[in-house]
Amino acid sequence: MKSSRPEAFTLIELLVSLTVVAILAAILFPIFRSAMDAAKKSQCIQNMRQVGEAFQTYLVDYDERVPPVSYTESLPGDSTENRSWVQNLLPYVGTLSLFYCPADLGRDDMSDRPRSLDAHSDPGQEFFESSIRTDFGYNYLYLAPLSRNAKDIWVSNTQKLSRISDTSSTLLYVDSVWDRDLSGRPHGGGSYIVVPPCRYILLNGKPKDTFEFAQDTKLYFGPKPEGWHDESLKDWLVYGGAWPWHNSKFNVLFLDGRAKTLTLGALTDGCNFKPYWRGNITSRENYLWDLD
Repeated sequence: MKSSRPEAFTLIELLVSLTVVAILAAILFPIFRSAMDAAKKSQCIQNMRQVGEAFQTYLVDYDERVPPVSYTESLPGDSTENRSWVQNLLPYVGTLSLFYCPADLGRDDMSDRPRSLDAHSDPGQEFFESSIRTDFGYNYLYLAPLSRNAKDIWVSNTQKLSRISDTSSTLLYVDSVWDRDLSGRPHGGGSYIVVPPCRYILLNGKPKDTFEFAQDTKLYFGPKPEGWHDESLKDWLVYGGAWPWHNSKFNVLFLDGRAKTLTLGALTDGCNFKPYWRGNITSRENYLWDLD
């Protein structure tokens, strides 16, 4: 009696099967990629909301005054250490990981930095360096600008909530990037600060500084030149430190705790954007950065 043997695939049948698999992969991969991107965007917004809740609790504890963008704390033995707004909010959040956005692929090159410090970690310089790589850039030039005082010391001039005309249309945090390489690829994580696309408004034909500082006041703008650049430059300030991690869109948080995803056009609405703050604010009602 002959033993039965399974029939082998013919070459044509194998090629047909591989073709079907390839077609299915071509159809399903974009769907899978889209689902992954949506999940990262959702997690990023959730993290941003939790940081926003910590911000609201901080306001209650500090008489409705926003946290300083950074400051220097005196320690025993006459030593000092830098502190960031992230470190101010960390006790209300619990872990540094909530200040990160999973869509930030530039964070992959940060293997030398701690990623999940908690509120009980050593608050030393290493902590400060990690905290300023948050993915949520603070709208600090309107909310807590740094300026030099009469003693030539940097001071954060924090605003009170009562100063803000409409918290539902004033930006608090925007998705951000630390830097970009020469090819334009983001790297180094996020940035704890972002700068607005416009600064001046014309009143009676004369420019008025909406930062509301005297003309000769020395403000701190970060490690790079002031204002946004145009997109032809592979620079951190192409969007003022903000970065569209979500299919060319930005997650943002408003002062009232509302999170949204905005286009670049929405971020520059009410502003005749030109590099280096040469464009003017055209509508303070539509402009999302300032306090009025």
